[in-house]
Amino acid sequence: MLRHFVINGILLMTLISCTSFEKKKLHHHIKTLASDDFLGRSPMSEGETKTLHYLEGQFNQMAIKPLLGLKGFRQPVPLASITTEILGPVSISGLELSPVKDISLNSSTLKERIELNDIPVIFLGFGIAASEYDWDDYKNVDIKDKIVVTLVNDPGFYKPEYFRGKNMTYYGRWTYKFEEAKRRGALGALVIHENEAAGYGFHVVSNKSSNLRINDKGDGLTIQGWLSLDAAKQLFAKTGKNFDENKTAAINKTGAPIPLGTLSMRAKNTISFGNSSNICGYIEGTNTNEYTVISAHWDHLGSKSNEQGGKDIYRGAIDNGTGVAAIIELARHFSKHKPARNLLICSFTAEEQGLLGAQYFVESPPVPLKSIRGMLNFDCLNVGNEREDIIFYGPEENTLYPLLKEIAAVKKRVVLKDENASKGYFYRSDHFPFIQKKVPALLFMDIGVSNPEYLTKHYHQPSDAHNPNWKLDGMIADLEFFKLLIERM
Repeated sequence: MLRHFVINGILLMTLISCTSFEKKKLHHHIKTLASDDFLGRSPMSEGETKTLHYLEGQFNQMAIKPLLGLKGFRQPVPLASITTEILGPVSISGLELSPVKDISLNSSTLKERIELNDIPVIFLGFGIAASEYDWDDYKNVDIKDKIVVTLVNDPGFYKPEYFRGKNMTYYGRWTYKFEEAKRRGALGALVIHENEAAGYGFHVVSNKSSNLRINDKGDGLTIQGWLSLDAAKQLFAKTGKNFDENKTAAINKTGAPIPLGTLSMRAKNTISFGNSSNICGYIEGTNTNEYTVISAHWDHLGSKSNEQGGKDIYRGAIDNGTGVAAIIELARHFSKHKPARNLLICSFTAEEQGLLGAQYFVESPPVPLKSIRGMLNFDCLNVGNEREDIIFYGPEENTLYPLLKEIAAVKKRVVLKDENASKGYFYRSDHFPFIQKKVPALLFMDIGVSNPEYLTKHYHQPSDAHNPNWKLDGMIADLEFFKLLIERM
């Protein structure tokens, strides 16, 4: 049975009491991608090889075409892998910091040996220079060849009259803080971790000794990483200062740069170069000059050594087996029902390492960016019950926001603003590099919404595994929503 809707004079039809999507197929995709055989889907690993073969096999079953200039469906992404081994103690002003417990360090320099002796360390508040918000923590400060220590998030997290209030801006992301420190000549940058302001526990970042970066021949920070809150408080006390008082001063724009002594450490970087791959293909539409993009990152965290001497596999079932399953099944539908605009299906690499695959795509686009009229990105979808709402991430200035509301009205769902905007999810998935290039894009994510326990117990943990008892009613309903949105776009 068909139901007819008219939006802005355009007739739309949607099915009642049936769906284009099958739970059995969704379960199969998620189970396969999150299986131990795929080893956590780390870029440039055996897990990547298996993942790419699986995606290519799915694409080959459908009327999906490769883009000109690519190697089949693969867009090679040149990466440098840097694994940092700390040799001996990490000392700041005589305070020895324990890796994993107190400090998490990696490197983005292509130098194999790191020797830092008595390097000045300076606390710079939030480490933000944003003229549009009348904020400059770097004013009259020379940080060249120094180590910068900053707070996580941005001032609006603490004072609603600053920045966008609880809605984190990109200035609150750790990626920005590292980028700004590097632009100004720092040797390193450390972010002080606080659970609420970061949006996740210290365990998520505490064991990150390796780093992937796009191999663009440039160099990065010698050291970068995180300080635990306890370690930061000890460091301030060690240098005769009070962390809470200086944090408050930073929030109130009354704080001056605070010297925290000097850092000494030695480390060895093991560096390798190689290509990972984005997977991209398209379904030809009736308008062959324009594209709508649907995307989901295929990568996850791989495997890591545990205290028992074995390996833990970070399976990434929800993050992001669900998103990959979604784009496969949306592609299957549109391969049978030709879209009005070319539908470009992309699964990006190295999202977990800083959106690297998506960043490379927009910097070296296989189609002109101006031909991409809109983009939908799927990350951590709802495996539970159907919901009566849909979450909108980001500022309302998004040109796709009115259309999202229209489709929600058709589907009798309510658009809700992101209640966790202070955690910066809008900046943490593959739509964001497109946004930075002025391509209209929407993020669809259910992380911690339908199942709050996911964030505290399973996010970025080995337990993010496939569960055959997942109802998937919510995911099916969301796919019907996405399908109609794509048709309308």
